[in-house]
Amino acid sequence: MGEPPPDFELIACPACGSDRFTRDREARDMNRETSLRFTIVRCDACGLHYTNPRPTLATLGRWYPQDYEPYQHKSSASDSSGGATGRLLQRNAFG
Repeated sequence: MGEPPPDFELIACPACGSDRFTRDREARDMNRETSLRFTIVRCDACGLHYTNPRPTLATLGRWYPQDYEPYQHKSSASDSSGGATGRLLQRNAFG
């Protein structure tokens, strides 16, 4: 993996501390106008998927401000699956 973007850091696995990982996928932030792509990796030791590199703690607020849409709670009485996040977790839980 190349050099991380400015204000991003490469990290070890948050679950087990391993520094061995395999790139799984890349995606852009659908809520922001940016060409930056976030990389999701899979820990070779424990299998956790996480963003790596990730924004540093000092710059995290630029990426996830208080009005960040996914933070906004929207409930629906007819949706028993936990909303979009619940459906995503159910769909990808064992993928």
